[in-house]
Amino acid sequence: MKFSHLLLAAAAIVGVAVSCDKPVEETPAVKIISSPVIEATQEGGTATITFTSATEWSLRGGEDWIAADKEEGPGSANEQTISLQIAPNEGMDREASLTIYASPLAKKTVTISQPGAKGDGVEDLTIAEFLKNADTATESRVKGVISGLATGDSYYGFTLTDETASVSCPFPSNWADYKDQLENGDTVAIQGKYSHYTKTDASGNVTKDEDQLKNGTILSVAKGPVWTIPDVTVATFISTADKDHAYRMSGIISNFNATYCSFDLTDDSGTIYVYSVTADSKTQYKDKLKNGYKVTISAYYTLYNSKHEAINATIESYEEVAATTEEFSGTVVAASNYGFIVKTADAYKYVYDKDITVTVKVGDKVAVKAEVTKYLNLTEYENYTVTVSGTETVTHPTATELKGTAFDSFATSFGYVKFSGKLAISGNYYNVTVTDATLLGSLAAPVAVADTLNGKIVDIEGYYLQQTGSGKYQEFMVTSLAYSKDQTGADQPGEGGGDTNVSLEPGENEVLYTLTNAEITAVCKVASATSTTYAAGSITSASGTWVGNFATGSANEFLQMRNSAGAYVTSPKFTSAVTRIVALVKVTSTTTNSNPRKLFVMPVVDASALLTAYPKSTNKYTLDTMSGNYGSIDFDLKDLKTTPTAYELKLSVTDLKQFSLLAYGGACYIDSIYVFCAK
Repeated sequence: MKFSHLLLAAAAIVGVAVSCDKPVEETPAVKIISSPVIEATQEGGTATITFTSATEWSLRGGEDWIAADKEEGPGSANEQTISLQIAPNEGMDREASLTIYASPLAKKTVTISQPGAKGDGVEDLTIAEFLKNADTATESRVKGVISGLATGDSYYGFTLTDETASVSCPFPSNWADYKDQLENGDTVAIQGKYSHYTKTDASGNVTKDEDQLKNGTILSVAKGPVWTIPDVTVATFISTADKDHAYRMSGIISNFNATYCSFDLTDDSGTIYVYSVTADSKTQYKDKLKNGYKVTISAYYTLYNSKHEAINATIESYEEVAATTEEFSGTVVAASNYGFIVKTADAYKYVYDKDITVTVKVGDKVAVKAEVTKYLNLTEYENYTVTVSGTETVTHPTATELKGTAFDSFATSFGYVKFSGKLAISGNYYNVTVTDATLLGSLAAPVAVADTLNGKIVDIEGYYLQQTGSGKYQEFMVTSLAYSKDQTGADQPGEGGGDTNVSLEPGENEVLYTLTNAEITAVCKVASATSTTYAAGSITSASGTWVGNFATGSANEFLQMRNSAGAYVTSPKFTSAVTRIVALVKVTSTTTNSNPRKLFVMPVVDASALLTAYPKSTNKYTLDTMSGNYGSIDFDLKDLKTTPTAYELKLSVTDLKQFSLLAYGGACYIDSIYVFCAK
């Protein structure tokens, strides 16, 4: 504060003299008579504090933009005043406190606030200015009309548009305070920093590239015009392609997925994929809806990877519709554990129901009565009854040989084919990698495949069904599967194998400890789980207990490592130094050089603290920081296959008896771990 020292010194002397002549009260008190809050104007000016103090007092606190005419005085039952001179404010909004202090038990504070020419320091911008600045460090304010409102569990936010441009605003920080009142068409003010988001698919193609105001703070909402939801056909919904407003549609459900409450909706005009429903609808209806039911929804349109979708759907009503039944007869030409193919006089019929034990075999002459349903693009017959009237010899058509690109492009349902590839068995999944093909072969629950064929090249004949897994798999029902005479590229444990010809046998001076797939699966595949969950856990192994934070769930038959989820696993402590580590690893889809997968081996650390101990880059551990601090050699998985392959992780430290493994760049799946120690 700027005070007159001569005036204050004189006042201090007077204060002392008066204080000596007056007895001190046992309970001194300070009372503010004027307002305890002074709201100054931007131009500044004068203000007065009026108060009483039973004892002598002093003025504490303040800022250099406030000048007081005195800073102490005597005790008195009479009112006293302090005159303040407040300077103009050409900067940002500001605030200060002044305390009239008589004793620790007798003090009162007055707050002075003053707006500034620059306000709160956050600049108001048009969206075009916000995008042009691309300032990732400083927050700005923008205002516009919202559209593309998303209210799902995994993704929420909106697109904001003003007269200059549009920007995506995902994951507002105070979403819970506003989510129930936001509607497309509302005017919203939001404050935040610029960011940019790019997403690529497994082939390195950019599928999403957008400017964002991510994790912003919603400041205000002004309601827009009321939208009356119109009733439309699926074809109209698609042709209108309105991302800003909800539309109502009714149709029949097919391809229902109870986990996500997603399905195809079909009416007389066409079919639309209902990708997401609101959280309330999912909770209320995921256990009630079934294929064949009629449902009414209100939903928003989007186009994702060239596919029309309905998103953020609200399920308004549903009704059970009597299933369409069909009767047919013919000969069984292929069979699996869950279904069979019947050749009738003029067509092939795919009978499939996981809840019914298959009792027929190839060559049986059958009569079938079943409900007609649909999975993806293939008509199926479920909830069936079958009667066998005899048998006959089955002669299959001449097989079309599939290799490389011909394997990827084949699309004739019930076409009879043959091909060769490396077989990977994981629980109930049987996948085949075909040389020079991009897609994987998927075998539909084949009967009695020997475990010894896992990792081997096999020759297959069978009927093609359809493409599945969002275009990742070609599905077949097998009629013949045999060990191939040509095992080039197959795993040969003990003789190398995999892409790096790694030996899985201990050397003369080594002892081998193994964490097997069976030991991993016993922990990571939890029958009661409905989705993947990362959580602390331990795996009991013949080599000792492995601990960490890793994925468990109904489909996890591998040790899933994903660094953005804080996943890691730490080995037991071995009795002698580790000489080398070999992991059988895979990925779920083919990766590219632009999206490398890496696996780190390092001395054991408190890996659970890594998320806070090390900086992140796009939600992933900073590669250089990790390798630099630990001196370990990163393990490049960019060329990983979708079948388990042996790779050796080399150590950069000596006398290591315990280690931790962490992933980088995305998920990789560990089938088993071979630890070689000095004998």
